[in-house]
Amino acid sequence: MFVRLWVVSNESYGLCAGVGVVELISEVFLGTDVLIPQMEADAQTIAAAWATPMGSVEELDSVLALEKELDAKTRGQLVSTTSLGDVAEVVCSITLGSTGWSNGEWRCTYDDLSADGKALYDTMRRLYPTCTLHLATFLDT
Repeated sequence: MFVRLWVVSNESYGLCAGVGVVELISEVFLGTDVLIPQMEADAQTIAAAWATPMGSVEELDSVLALEKELDAKTRGQLVSTTSLGDVAEVVCSITLGSTGWSNGEWRCTYDDLSADGKALYDTMRRLYPTCTLHLATFLDT
């Protein structure tokens, strides 16, 4: 797993100056700490849909469509689809490091950071007070 600290603008921060960073998002993007509550709610909704007995291909297709819709909605809070693929437009992106292991269920939170990681996070919060900080987790394959 590897983690990046994203500073996401809540307004048009430097829009005309082009100070943004474009992060290409692939299938290894697992989410961010800010999106965890929505992702957990979506997972419960999907689990309930899968637990319902299905008697036809159409019912199976509707559950698969629900999974795709919820994933797109949650990712869409941060990720846009462009000609390059899915991207996140951020003011700043810093790769904090790698865990050295992989676990598709884990998402980094502030409490998981080392003392140095927390110091950097806190510094970025002071530098960008109008922005939202995200700890973006990626599957390290």
